[in-house]
Amino acid sequence: MDGRNTVGNLLELSTDIEKGMVSFYCQMRQMFSHLPEAEELWIKLRDDEINHIIQLDRIKEALSSDQLAAPADKSIIEKAGKVLKTLNSDRWEEVENLDEAIDLANEYENSEANQIFIFLAERYIPRAERKKFVETMINDHLSRLISLPDTIDSNASRRESRN
Repeated sequence: MDGRNTVGNLLELSTDIEKGMVSFYCQMRQMFSHLPEAEELWIKLRDDEINHIIQLDRIKEALSSDQLAAPADKSIIEKAGKVLKTLNSDRWEEVENLDEAIDLANEYENSEANQIFIFLAERYIPRAERKKFVETMINDHLSRLISLPDTIDSNASRRESRN
């Protein structure tokens, strides 16, 4: 069997996506550190991604070597590979203002990254309360970008240039 189409590889790809998101949010935090509310938003989003990594590590630790070596859904692995390729730091350098940063964050968050995370959680976390926790974590995470603080959700603030 192709070692790239395993549950273990899917978990690794998903972890790499989350790490890429951590890097993205760290860079946005630096770029917009002159706006305290924006900096706080990026910190919260980064921390959410770190929690996702922790959850993925817990899944991996809970699975046996046979489970990790089991075949994974090829289409999910392909989706994870595509998402990982979109996390390109060259694009981050092109961000000129807060509006562009938030748009890029929304693009990433509304990609299949969170769907892959939820798929893994629902499939490999046995306890219903853990599943609920993970789904809530994702919903809270996405709501941070939808419900921006008033201080940075104005036309003037969203056009604020980076450092």
